[in-house]
Amino acid sequence: MGISISGGDNPLFKSRPTLEELEGQWHKNVEFRANELDDVTNQTYFNVIIPNIQRFLHNYVPIGSSVADLGCGLGHLTAQIASFRYKVQGVDIASKAIKHAARNFKNIPFEINSIIGFAQSHPGNFDACVLNMVLQNLEGIDCNLDAVHRLLKPNGRVIASIPHPKTWFTKYFEHKPFVYDKLASFVLPFKIHGGHEHPSRFTYFHRPVKYYLAHLNSRHFQVLYSQPPVREDTTPETDLLFCVWQKI
Repeated sequence: MGISISGGDNPLFKSRPTLEELEGQWHKNVEFRANELDDVTNQTYFNVIIPNIQRFLHNYVPIGSSVADLGCGLGHLTAQIASFRYKVQGVDIASKAIKHAARNFKNIPFEINSIIGFAQSHPGNFDACVLNMVLQNLEGIDCNLDAVHRLLKPNGRVIASIPHPKTWFTKYFEHKPFVYDKLASFVLPFKIHGGHEHPSRFTYFHRPVKYYLAHLNSRHFQVLYSQPPVREDTTPETDLLFCVWQKI
């Protein structure tokens, strides 16, 4: 598989792609990912992620609030958030993905930008931010958390999801070297359950859950919820982790 493993105990990961490199990884996968979403073949996305994001938004964020969908990709989730009756804007560094989103969801504003760049021009504009499957692809966790904090109004909320740092990575690396408590960076293929590998691999940054929680606290967020989401039949989806934070 050609997996690249680095990082060890060093919080400055050795695998540190630039924004341009991350954008390039996404560009190669846009059409492939679009076909998966258009064909409704990604069951985890439609049956777990979308319903849980709706549930957490409605539980923690009043309907009609302003929401930033950070790392929005092709805009499908952004459009779903709009259908949940929120004022939403999508943001992503991948220009090809944003052009696809703007073409398909014409009534929603989208912007090509990093989280940090977006926060510089939109400080305090949002009641909530959504970070769906984004944090594991960000090398600079503190600077991005600071940017999310800057985007939010007082007491603003964040709904975030990631591959579960313990169960997903442990399962993935069952026959490969992996130490849960150590920071590490990996270049991995992306593949949905039952699907084919995407053309380009992605850079993933592994951090144990306690690392995320400590850094959220240090960046002035209070964690309100941190658990695997549930499927429609109420069984937990243990490969994912959902968190809700509040700006303090």
